[in-house]
Amino acid sequence: MAGDAKVRDGLVAESALTVERPKGGRLRAWFADHSRVASDTSLFVSQRLMSSFLVWLMVGVSVGVFVCWLYGCRWWRHCLEATYSRVLLQLLLDCSLQ
Repeated sequence: MAGDAKVRDGLVAESALTVERPKGGRLRAWFADHSRVASDTSLFVSQRLMSSFLVWLMVGVSVGVFVCWLYGCRWWRHCLEATYSRVLLQLLLDCSLQ
C-alpha cells in the first residue's frame, strides 16, 4: 500500500493515506504526525513572517478593543446603577417624610 501513486492527466500524486507509518505502534505514529505538523507550521510561518505578524497584530488589537469595550460597558452600567439608586433612595425618603 505504501508508495501507491495515482496517475491523472500525466501527474503523479500520493494520497495522505498511502504514506508509510512509522513502526512502533500508535503512540509513535501520533508523535511522528504531530512533529511533522509542527515542522510544516513553523516552516509556513517563517516563510511568511511579516504577514503572520500582521495577522496576529490585528487579532490582538481587535481582542483588546473588545475587552476595553466590555469594561467600558461595565463601568457605564455601574455609574447608572449608582445614579438610579441615589435617585430612588431620595424619592423614597421624600415620600416617607410627607
